[in-house]
Amino acid sequence: MFRYRLQTLLRYRKTVEEEAQRSLGAANRHALAIAQRLGALEREREAKMDEKRARIGQIDNAAMLALYDNFFRGSSHDAWEERARKRQADEIVEMERQKLVEAMKGRKILESHRDLMKTRYDEDEQKKERMAADEMASVRFGRNLTS
Repeated sequence: MFRYRLQTLLRYRKTVEEEAQRSLGAANRHALAIAQRLGALEREREAKMDEKRARIGQIDNAAMLALYDNFFRGSSHDAWEERARKRQADEIVEMERQKLVEAMKGRKILESHRDLMKTRYDEDEQKKERMAADEMASVRFGRNLTS
C-alpha cells in the first residue's frame, strides 16, 4: 500500500492555495465595487453635464452656473480619488494573483513528486511480484525434476 510521506505538507499547500483563492476573490470583489462606484460617478457627471447643456439658455443668473461649476469640480475630485483607489485595488488584486500562482506552483510540485513516488512504488511492487513468481516457478521446476 502506497503512503506518501509528504501528504501532510501537500494538504497544507492545498489549504494555502484555497486561502489564496479566497483572498483573490475578495480583492476582485473590492476592485469591482470601486469600479462600479467610479462608473456611477462618471454617469452622474455626464448626466449633469447634459442637464447643464440643455438648460444653458434658461439659466439667467451666475449663481446657478457657479453651482454647476462647483459640482463638476467636486465630482472631478471625487472621480480622481476613486481612480486612485481603483489603481490601488488593482495592485492588490495583482499581488493576490501572484500569491495564488506561487501557491499553485507549490502544490503542483508536490503533486508531481507524489505521482513520481507512486510510479516508483508501483514499479518496485511489480518487480517484487515478478521475482516472487520467478522463484515459485523455479521451485516448481525443481520439484518436477526430482520427482
